[in-house]
Amino acid sequence: MITQVSISGLGPHLDFTAELDPRGTNILSGPSESGKSFLVEAIVFCLWGKSVQGKFQPEAIHDGADKAEVEIHLDSGRILRRSITRGRSQQRQITLAGDTQSYSSDKKFAEALGELAEDEEAVRVVVVPMAWKPLVATNARKFRDLLMRLLPEGDVVGEVQRLVTEAGFSCTEEEAELEDKVVNKKRSAARKSRDEAAGRVQSVEERIAALEASLGEMADSSGAEVDEALLARVDAWSAYERALGAGEERKAAEGAQRAWDERRAELGDEPEAGPDMAAVIGDFKTKKKVLHEARVSAKELYGRQQVVAAKLADYGDDHDPSTCPTCHRPGWEEGTKAHQELVEQNKRLLAELDVAKTEGLKLRGAFEEADAAVEAAREKKGKHDQWKASLNALGPRPELPDLPDDAPEPPASERPTPEEFAAAREGAAAAGARKQRQDDLEAAAAKLEEDQQLFEQRNQEAERLNALIEAVRVAPSTVAAEMALALGDLGPVSLRFGENPAIEVLIDGRPWWLASRGRQVVADGYLRGAIRQVMEMDHLPICLDNVQDVGGQPLPHLEPPLILLRTDEGPDLKVKRK
Repeated sequence: MITQVSISGLGPHLDFTAELDPRGTNILSGPSESGKSFLVEAIVFCLWGKSVQGKFQPEAIHDGADKAEVEIHLDSGRILRRSITRGRSQQRQITLAGDTQSYSSDKKFAEALGELAEDEEAVRVVVVPMAWKPLVATNARKFRDLLMRLLPEGDVVGEVQRLVTEAGFSCTEEEAELEDKVVNKKRSAARKSRDEAAGRVQSVEERIAALEASLGEMADSSGAEVDEALLARVDAWSAYERALGAGEERKAAEGAQRAWDERRAELGDEPEAGPDMAAVIGDFKTKKKVLHEARVSAKELYGRQQVVAAKLADYGDDHDPSTCPTCHRPGWEEGTKAHQELVEQNKRLLAELDVAKTEGLKLRGAFEEADAAVEAAREKKGKHDQWKASLNALGPRPELPDLPDDAPEPPASERPTPEEFAAAREGAAAAGARKQRQDDLEAAAAKLEEDQQLFEQRNQEAERLNALIEAVRVAPSTVAAEMALALGDLGPVSLRFGENPAIEVLIDGRPWWLASRGRQVVADGYLRGAIRQVMEMDHLPICLDNVQDVGGQPLPHLEPPLILLRTDEGPDLKVKRK
């Protein structure tokens, strides 16, 4: 692809030209500090106006020059040219068949470059040695996302839905497509709504406690109980006294009394109110919580067993654990020991899973019994409430409004004294107050049940969004791990996907930075070669730096074009094409 790179005033090069074979291997060799790495710097600067490390710094301009200029000749006939002054003024040009076009901005220049700038990050990773290293810093999502752009498309949305379903919830395809921050915002709103519902439940519970305390105080206070016999005498004499001035509508009143008596008889006796709903519901919630915790624990145990089983599967049916899977060296005692430990651990976890399954069945039975108890208690309470409502709708028994003109017969009981009249009225008032408190208490209990149901709904939604955000964070790495199989043979390199970091680059099974410099050069070649292959841009040159540090290790077999940078003791910087 690149046939020539001319550098003027950049780094140590006041004037340097490298003739390259665009379809072969090019070796740039020379002593330390001779400017070999600045060939890569020149390519990066000319294409994208940057340094290998990031933003271009004017300090990279040669001390004896006012500006830096790089010219790249491509085998297509195009000549790319970029220059920059110490004041950061840039010129960008492309020459083809003697016609030179200038570009006023990096955006327009990138449009003219075409595929070299469509995915600058990916092209830089292929061309520039170790350019992937900054992408695996911190949470490494940049490198994972780059691979997902290049590799065959994976079903991240489907994996999100699968993970949410596995957690016992469901989500729509639109929700599974949401970004992490959007789901997190929804979860925060759901948690706030749940907390508000919990506050209402607490408020009603406090009101019920206050009403129960008030009823207790009424029962303990003197004169709170009604003397029913006295009240009957007072009612009889009060009716008699009212009748003394009544009109002629006695027959109608008697008919109303008979109708009332018939309806009251139809109601029958007060049905059983049933057990305490709060206690029954409390028992149900306790058993539900215990069952949920058992399920969570079982899922966690199952997950651990699956991890161990996956590690065992890595050995394969025919693989001898005493043989190293990387270098194939026999007599690997640590491999045999690790394999045996995994076998024992798997047996123990499977046994624990059997115990958890048995216990889960017991807890499920207890939960279903508690659920049935709640339904039975609600049915009894409903019948009792319906009877009470019918009784309240019936109202008090009608009284006779008037007596005939002749004086009625007085009640047979002894006339109450004024003190007895006052005591009866006070008792009736207390009974009315207690009745009102009791009605308020029943209304509060109904409100509590309603608010508790609302809290359960909102809590369920908050838990669902917890599962969704966890899936949104985990799914990309899970899918990327499957997609990465398309990279093929990576030599000593292996990729381990997770949540944080999203991806780890391992060399010989250890973090890449623990490998020797020469081993890193070999691994870098394998990784970038695989990325170039999946990009289907075999014409991009791969630059390998510090190849002299490889030692006896074979370099990966990479298809040209290649640019190898090697330090030797020669007097000059030279380019060899082969």
